[in-house]
Amino acid sequence: MAQLHDMPSGSGSDGEESSINRRKVITGLGAASAAGLAGCSSIFGGDGGSSDDGGGGGGDPDSELGERVPGISMHYWSDYGGFTQIQENMAPTMKRNIEDAVGVPFEVVPLEFSTSVSQISGNDQRPDHIAFWWHTNTPDRLDPQELLRRYSADFAGANGLGNPMNYADCEYSNFAVDQARAGSQEERNELVNEAQRVISESGVFGNLTPNPIIGTYREDQVALDGAGNGGVARTNPNVFIKSETKGPDPLVVGIDPVMTQTTNFNTVSQGVSLAFWNTQIHSPLVGYDENYEKVNLLAESYEVVDAQEVRATIRDDATFHNGDDVTSEDVKYTYDLLQAGAESGAYPRYVNPPGFTIETPSEKEVVFTFSENYLPFQNTTLTRWGILHKPTWEAQNALENPGDVEFDPFVGSGPYQISSFTQGDSVEVEPFEDHPVHTPAQGLIYQAYRNQETSVQALRENEIQILPSTSPGAAQRIEDNVESGVAYYGDGFVPFYMAHQYPIAPIKFPAFRKACNAAINRQELVDIAFNGQTNVEMYGTPLTTAHPRRAPEEMMEAHADD
Repeated sequence: MAQLHDMPSGSGSDGEESSINRRKVITGLGAASAAGLAGCSSIFGGDGGSSDDGGGGGGDPDSELGERVPGISMHYWSDYGGFTQIQENMAPTMKRNIEDAVGVPFEVVPLEFSTSVSQISGNDQRPDHIAFWWHTNTPDRLDPQELLRRYSADFAGANGLGNPMNYADCEYSNFAVDQARAGSQEERNELVNEAQRVISESGVFGNLTPNPIIGTYREDQVALDGAGNGGVARTNPNVFIKSETKGPDPLVVGIDPVMTQTTNFNTVSQGVSLAFWNTQIHSPLVGYDENYEKVNLLAESYEVVDAQEVRATIRDDATFHNGDDVTSEDVKYTYDLLQAGAESGAYPRYVNPPGFTIETPSEKEVVFTFSENYLPFQNTTLTRWGILHKPTWEAQNALENPGDVEFDPFVGSGPYQISSFTQGDSVEVEPFEDHPVHTPAQGLIYQAYRNQETSVQALRENEIQILPSTSPGAAQRIEDNVESGVAYYGDGFVPFYMAHQYPIAPIKFPAFRKACNAAINRQELVDIAFNGQTNVEMYGTPLTTAHPRRAPEEMMEAHADD
């Protein structure tokens, strides 16, 4: 079995120590999950005992289950606009199916997004047996690294790294870690498939449906462009940059309030909000177009020298919004700050590559190196994080206290610059005419709404012209009731799923959680929540059928026979 190496946890490890500290991981997991690591001597070293199932779920599926289960609960995110509406449409079917088939009371609990993430990732407080989660279709997730890595053992516990199930399995962790360390793509593909096999057999990942990309707009007000495969979504900046208003006013985009919470944006867990700040207000060195093809942005070019080195050259005409040149020192500072934020727990979404170092041989040259092979870098870290203006963040002592800074004015590097920021309400942006690649046609106003119905009404009354992340029901109502309303559907490669809380009885018993997975009528979910516009997902892997790195079905265990 391969070793579980030091992980990209923001520590900046130099790679000299090849295994995770067993005491540290077990302390973070707590007794229930730690019991599943008893056979991990090959990972942690020492005589870790033995375990026939590698951790396999905290219990023998054939063992005595004890007293009758009084009931279980599942929470969902109650403040996430159209996504919340999708979850609320699905939840009654899930409740009925599990109560009928499994025979236990099933409570559905609304919970704000920030509270859910804080409880599970930050404090390891898991009051519910199931977390009803989903992921956003950010282009960097076309690489399997993030979606597989977050379920490994060292991401579990109260460390801010975000293992939604507190899943701790030795065999899975080995594959999930080593796929990123492969020396070739062929070797990596094999490890990616094996990781999916193991997690599908565990039953902890109760896959339901893909998360399709659905957005709506007013055709009489918007000349839509740049949607492509990425759709009308904040994870696709091209649709906002390339679309044009048919009138004199700026385009108004309806959003949920999370994006307007803070200008210290990397403290936010929500993927679509991070995408806005990192691809519209800032630009990364390399990004994706609307069809998920990589394009150079602030970088003139980049070269993957080998699995341990990437070199990039910054464009001569790349500047920040205040006119300062983008230099290699800004790039180095950006990643130094991301690492500091991850280490302090302030930046929940950044994961440092192994033994990550950055050299700046000249003002416009950057060399990224890793202590181990790290093939995901070019598709993930390089493309996800916008380049920060070093003097602006230094003036706030951000390296010393990354979680406690705010900005006014705000200096970015992206195709839009902020003209107005009203916390909890709106962000107004105007084109940055000196961006080296993108030239937006007009400004945008991002207006926050607390629920989907209010934002749909706003589209109907032409208070907004674009509504990304629209629920399927709302999309249908817009097409039916708004004369110029159009719904745009894109395939999703990440899922809606039940995140079974691995250490908690009765979910910790594989037989119980697999019974819950098998009980769900997924076609009914698709029909109710998506108007039949997507497919069911019958295998417990974070990568849906549309994902290019999905394992072959014959390798995985299905939730049910049909």
